[in-house]
Amino acid sequence: MAIEISRRRFLQGSVAMTVVGAMAVSPSSLISSEEKEGELSITTKTGTGKAKLVPTLCEMCVNKCAAIARVENGIVTKLDPNPLFPKSRNMLCPRGNAGIQALYDPDRLKYPLIRIGEKGEGKFKRVTWDEAYEAILNGTDKFKGLKQILDEEKDNRSTVAFCAGEGMAEHTFKIFYQAFGSANWLNHASLCLRTVVSGFGVTLGAYPQADLENAEYIIMAGANRAEAIVTPDTMDFFKRTKGRGAKLICIDPRFTNTAAKADKWLPIKPGTDLAFVLAMTYVVLTEELYNKEYVDKYFNDFDKYRDHIINNKYTPQWAEKITGISAKDIIEIARDFMKHAPKSVYYPGRRSTFAKNDFQLRRAMAIFQALSGGIDTKGGLIFGKKLPLKGHETIMPMYAQAQGVDVARKKEGHGYSDCAVVSGGGSWISFRNRILDKTAPYPVRGLFIYKHNPIMNMPNRAKTEKFLKGLDLVVAIDTMPSDTVMFADVVLPECTYLERTDPVKTFGGAEPAIAQRNKVIDPMYETKPVIEILRGLTKKISKPL
Repeated sequence: MAIEISRRRFLQGSVAMTVVGAMAVSPSSLISSEEKEGELSITTKTGTGKAKLVPTLCEMCVNKCAAIARVENGIVTKLDPNPLFPKSRNMLCPRGNAGIQALYDPDRLKYPLIRIGEKGEGKFKRVTWDEAYEAILNGTDKFKGLKQILDEEKDNRSTVAFCAGEGMAEHTFKIFYQAFGSANWLNHASLCLRTVVSGFGVTLGAYPQADLENAEYIIMAGANRAEAIVTPDTMDFFKRTKGRGAKLICIDPRFTNTAAKADKWLPIKPGTDLAFVLAMTYVVLTEELYNKEYVDKYFNDFDKYRDHIINNKYTPQWAEKITGISAKDIIEIARDFMKHAPKSVYYPGRRSTFAKNDFQLRRAMAIFQALSGGIDTKGGLIFGKKLPLKGHETIMPMYAQAQGVDVARKKEGHGYSDCAVVSGGGSWISFRNRILDKTAPYPVRGLFIYKHNPIMNMPNRAKTEKFLKGLDLVVAIDTMPSDTVMFADVVLPECTYLERTDPVKTFGGAEPAIAQRNKVIDPMYETKPVIEILRGLTKKISKPL
């Protein structure tokens, strides 16, 4: 049936990505021609002897720093920074060094597993890969398979949902879900940075990056760069940016490490940042401190926005009662920010989805930043660019009439375009709740989970457990036995990032780059890269479905 065509598209897409990776970046391209592989001497715990050195990319956070793995007698003994990759600038943080622990963790998933106990008990039996694929297709006496689910649902592919966490193989998994034909796709964004991305996106056109290296004045609110994510630009910020005299204002209820390094720390009451931003906007508008040339050229309905702020009397005195920050400090910060503009940054932040008014907060932050004229300028918020990458296109949508469960429907007065702010990555909480409340237009009975742990990542664990227990089929692809894996029917063990070559990836921002992750050692136990897992599964389920 149609799935056979989809299977070919998946295989073609995945092969195309692999070919592009091979052509774009050779395995040794991150080592200079003068320093051939195996000739670099790097001190390790085991000594200073020469060993096999393999350039690769880290996957311990979103930054994907470049590393050089030292392999001695088939064992990875050390991970060092790669000085030739400009994005990571010869740095590999402690988290990146800990990647070896993920590789040799005794608790990692080693073999395909099928559930034999109740969901959540963690009782599984070891099976072969073919037996695992067979169980996904035809089920067992404990759970239903894809064939039975789709037969009962008259081949409605959207009754099976797919979700994935961040990583270089996320797009490979996307190709599989699109080939399957489901409309239900969720990623980690709605549990992380969806509101800040969409808030800045609908206001400015895209989610920007802070040019901290050249900024002169930074407001960092609700972000803890000194300890939350220590990437090369974090180190540059505290060493170079602060070192040359840039001023840092930290807005945070807690006295964090970032607050300790700031020029001024203002302990705001939790959840009141919007009032703080609106009050600063009031100061800028009433004192006409904004960049008039920029406003005249780029703002839409500026007069309406100005009247809204002033007529509602979002004054510093009003905000003081809400935020706990004095009106004097609010006025001072607003004036200083505009004084240093356009080299001023209101840091956008990342994880932001757990505050009830966060979307509107991010819009207000974007507008305040724009009033300074510091948009796409040196020392302000910048958009950067992505390097083009051929052969990376995906097939979307598979079904012209497909509509995801968590997307507002026309009968509710909203079309797809009205909710496109979140539709790209879905909304986990609304998706879960609509399935449990049976308010979705059709039942969702299956779920494929890749590198994702919704039980731990989503509020209300009991509700998420109930959601997973109610599904007929849950397939988890992971490296570790997470809380969510305990609720899976079939567990497919992926190898760690040090055991696989991932498709080439393009990084955007101020320092765009294209890179490929290279396999350091062969996969251990019976683990496989996700691209091989999906190829095997596609071959198994294609013709029967």
